[in-house]
Amino acid sequence: MLFSRRGFALIEALVVLGLIGILLSIATPYYQVYMQNASYRAAAREIAATLRQARAEAVTKNREQRVEINLANNEVRLSQGNEARGSNAWPQVQNWRTFPTLVDLRGLDGDNQCTVNADTLDLRFFPDGTASNVAGICVQNRAGERRFLVQLTSRTTGHVAVGR
Repeated sequence: MLFSRRGFALIEALVVLGLIGILLSIATPYYQVYMQNASYRAAAREIAATLRQARAEAVTKNREQRVEINLANNEVRLSQGNEARGSNAWPQVQNWRTFPTLVDLRGLDGDNQCTVNADTLDLRFFPDGTASNVAGICVQNRAGERRFLVQLTSRTTGHVAVGR
C-alpha cells in the first residue's frame, strides 16, 4: 500500500518558524529606525507645509498670516491677522499641532547650531509674499542629533527649504 504525502511534517514547520523568527529579529531594529526617521521627516514636512500655506493665504486673502512655532512644547499653529500689515487680532486658522515625543524642535542660532529651545518663533507673512524674518527650525531626535532643517531662507520671497 502506497502512502501519499500531504502537508508538512512537524520538523519542517518548526524549521520554517525558526527561520521566520530569525528574520524578524534581524529586521525589527531596522524597521524601528525607519519609523523614527519617518516621524522626523513628517514633522519637517508639516512645518514646511504650514509655512508655505501661510504665505499662500497671505497673498490670496490679502491678510497677514502668522506661524507660531513653540519650541519648548514642540508644536506649531497658523493664525490669520485682521489687517494686511500690523494686525492686532489673530484668530487661529489651525489648532496647535503637537509632534510626537521623539521629535525635538530647536531654533537655529547665529552660528547655525540647533540650540534655541525656550522661545516661540513668530513668523509673519504679508500679502506681497514677503516674510517678517528668516529663520531655521531644526527637527532632531531627543539625543540632540539633527535629522532635518526647515528654513525660511528669504524675507523677500518667503522661500521655504527642507534639508538635512
